[in-house]
Amino acid sequence: MRNGGSVTKLRAFHEAYLRVLKGPELEEMPDLLFYRPLAYLGVRLLEPTGVTANQVTMASMFFGLLAGWLIAHGDKGPSVLAWGAGAVLLSNVLDCMDGMLARLHGTSSPFGYVLDGFGDHVGVFAIMVGIGHLLSSRHGQPLEWWILTAAAIISLAWWSALVDGMRVEWMRIVHGHRRDRAAELAALVEEARTWQREGKHRGYRLVIAFYVAYARLWGLDSAASGDSMVDRDPPAGRWAAMNKPILRLALLGGPTMQLTAIILAAAFNRLEWFLWGMLLFGNVWAVGVLLLRSGARRRLAAMALEEA
Repeated sequence: MRNGGSVTKLRAFHEAYLRVLKGPELEEMPDLLFYRPLAYLGVRLLEPTGVTANQVTMASMFFGLLAGWLIAHGDKGPSVLAWGAGAVLLSNVLDCMDGMLARLHGTSSPFGYVLDGFGDHVGVFAIMVGIGHLLSSRHGQPLEWWILTAAAIISLAWWSALVDGMRVEWMRIVHGHRRDRAAELAALVEEARTWQREGKHRGYRLVIAFYVAYARLWGLDSAASGDSMVDRDPPAGRWAAMNKPILRLALLGGPTMQLTAIILAAAFNRLEWFLWGMLLFGNVWAVGVLLLRSGARRRLAAMALEEA
């Protein structure tokens, strides 16, 4: 009976864990096997406390900034780089925790999504700048190393945005999750105005201001940018069958995999390997995924024409 009770508890724990995931098919392998199980243990510890998902996001950003500082000063000793690798790991675990905690408490919100994205960008940018500073100091020729670092930052930002877009597309077509970006943006602006009248959350208001400027720059504040314009989406089953392998390939080189590569490269004091790997292998992988995605879209369009 005791063993049966333990199995039941483990099953219930596993089912509760699955409920706070966005979707197993959308997760990168390191997340499923390592980061998110650790994050879920942390979430269960925080569940009875008053800690909010936004506070966890800020903690993740703090450790991202700390990781960048430690990596930048990695020539002071191997232990400094090891601590930097640990800070990257902790930042990523906390980044997994914030969304899981929000889903567990039912507090997911457009602002939480924006803050999470902002924290990710700030943390990863600090880590990459730390890598550039270390390598330019270690090898000399600072201009060349900073150019390589800037190219890697652009590549990583572009690829992360593309993978995130593929996830959103999957959620929309396969799971029917619609987003009205124009309405979300209006709600964020109104929330910022309320905070301004109350004299609260100056930092959060600044984050919203940056996001509003970004959204307007890319036209995300228009009605056409929302998911209300999805009448032409293909049949979900056919689309999923054709795109799932492509999504899995994209996730094999996704943002978490890149952070894991940084952790390993820092732990072994070989951050040059990460930089060159990102620029050469990472971009070749990304182009290959894009070509496969383009081919899948053409085949779906051809099928739609044949059936019309």
